[in-house]
Amino acid sequence: MAPDERSIAFTAAATASDVVAVQQFFDRLPEAARARYRSLHVNPSIRLGWVPITVRGDRLSEHHQALVSLICEPSPRLVLRTARPISGELLMEALSGSVEYVRVEPIKGVPPLPRSRHIDAQSYEARLPPTTFGSGLDLFRVGFSAFNLPPIMGNVVRLGGARRKTATAGRLVIASADWTIALDPTENLRERVERARVRGGHLLSHAGVLMRADNQPFDSADVDVVLGALYWLLAFAMGRRCGPALPYGYRRDGHRAIWADWRIRAVDSYRAPVGWFDLNDREGLNRLFPKFLDLWQQSGMRGLLVGIISWYLAAQAPDPIEIAIPATQVALETLAHVVPSHRAIDDKALGGGQARNVARMLKSLSIPIGIPATMTDLISAAKPAEPWKHGPDAITRLRDDLVHPKAKYQWNGEAMVDGWRLGLWYIEMALLAWLGYDGTYNSRLEDNRSRGRVIRVPWESEKR
Repeated sequence: MAPDERSIAFTAAATASDVVAVQQFFDRLPEAARARYRSLHVNPSIRLGWVPITVRGDRLSEHHQALVSLICEPSPRLVLRTARPISGELLMEALSGSVEYVRVEPIKGVPPLPRSRHIDAQSYEARLPPTTFGSGLDLFRVGFSAFNLPPIMGNVVRLGGARRKTATAGRLVIASADWTIALDPTENLRERVERARVRGGHLLSHAGVLMRADNQPFDSADVDVVLGALYWLLAFAMGRRCGPALPYGYRRDGHRAIWADWRIRAVDSYRAPVGWFDLNDREGLNRLFPKFLDLWQQSGMRGLLVGIISWYLAAQAPDPIEIAIPATQVALETLAHVVPSHRAIDDKALGGGQARNVARMLKSLSIPIGIPATMTDLISAAKPAEPWKHGPDAITRLRDDLVHPKAKYQWNGEAMVDGWRLGLWYIEMALLAWLGYDGTYNSRLEDNRSRGRVIRVPWESEKR
């Protein structure tokens, strides 16, 4: 039964107070995934497990048992804390900054989820170095947690286990020819997201599952590639760093984790997404992921994607806008350098320099380069006798005036905001077009934006 049909069936059953039908409806719903490492708190602190460590200084070293925890304030990180204090001599070396390293000693398998255990108040605390446990070979299914994703419209799943009668249309399925990823929301997500937004905090919003589409085994190197691509794709979609963390793997015939990767990628505090991706368009990421993953796996392209998206993220917050606009221009110039374009489309009207290169790249991708008529402040910032040749011309000159001491133009705040918005839209459209995206998007150029108000990308609109 399709998700919409399920919703209709549930509504009809509930309206008729048909308890049996309601129970049958819930019984047919798939249960949402639950991550091994989870919490329903904002800025959670989660104990992951006990590990043996060696603390080494210039002269001394000691072996200890340490509890590893995920700490989310001020930002997510993994820390370890020894069960008992380190010696006074080694503590003095630590205080003097001469501790050379903390090493996690090899153990068999994945540390079990910890039980309560006393930790001395004077115990030693340090950051956990990136650590993997167990065998990363012959994996069949990998689970993971996900940071700071908003509620996204998707397939209907049951939350909270078999006894709970709560369901939500929130499962996001992202697939390529080789891989299938499911992201399921955690309980009370909307309320927790709002608290995280107000506090500028973090939450584990989703639980994920990764499998090969052909149900064949894979290894941890594959996991690193696919989840790395997913992390940067979600960053591009949400306008901030978020997504997968703390993956752990199972064999085909097992329910016990045989592999875990205790690393945390950089995560930004929760903000509502305001970019191209619409939270009601569950097919948007599914359309884009195979193309993104394919480019991600090509030689030399991974660093370019990371660089472009990193500059795009740096440009998201216009506070101060004097930094956001130059970051926008760097991303556009990088795209102009790497995206194939045709010099045959050059004409004198494009002008010269970096503005011409960006304009040529956009024209090659069938992206309009004119300044929208609604951006009157940006249009008026040009000199009366020298109107802007196109949008990239205005943005390039705005960037030049911000980074050079002698400005050539007069820019009011509204004109700068117009240039910032237009530059971000160019980045979004250029990256989507380069990736071969052919779906819909929510345009940041619209004055009255709302969730679900999507349009086709420009290069697809031209085909119709």
